Amino acid sequence: MQKLTLENITSAVDWLKYWAALIPSVKALVLLIGIDIASGWLLAFSKHTLNSSTSFSGMCKKVAILLMVTMGQILEPFANGVPLTLMFATGFVFQEVLSITENMAAMGVPIPQSVVDVLEKVQTGRKAKLEQRSKSPLVEGRGVADSAVAQAQNLPHAHPDAPRQLIHADSSAAPQSNP
Repeated sequence: MQKLTLENITSAVDWLKYWAALIPSVKALVLLIGIDIASGWLLAFSKHTLNSSTSFSGMCKKVAILLMVTMGQILEPFANGVPLTLMFATGFVFQEVLSITENMAAMGVPIPQSVVDVLEKVQTGRKAKLEQRSKSPLVEGRGVADSAVAQAQNLPHAHPDAPRQLIHADSSAAPQSNP
């Protein structure tokens, strides 16, 4: 066991100072990523579909999300006052909430209708904006942009067994496990 030293305490305090300095949406994103990973594992355990390749791929996506938020932080001084970090983090926060909700619904957890309604509006609005942007003359003909839009339309990526639609009209229609 490691001894408690002044150096260890100083490192912990430095880490806490860094955490405290983060904007709330970044803190929320980090915590929600952890909850999404846990809910994905719970779903995989409950469906007996735990797969290390799928898990690793999901972890890589989570790291990529954090890198995107970091990129926003790096570019923010050059963005003429546009809060890029906040924009990236908030967008990904909603994505994580959708993914967690899908995972829970796939496990049969009843989701309150009011939550379903709000999340469906967010999901529908995001898809409409992505479709509108994909038709922009600046984006047309760009293979990378087109594939990014196609991928984003399938977000959030929950467990492969999770329903592609957010939630059914009533929570009793949640997917049932096979006997």
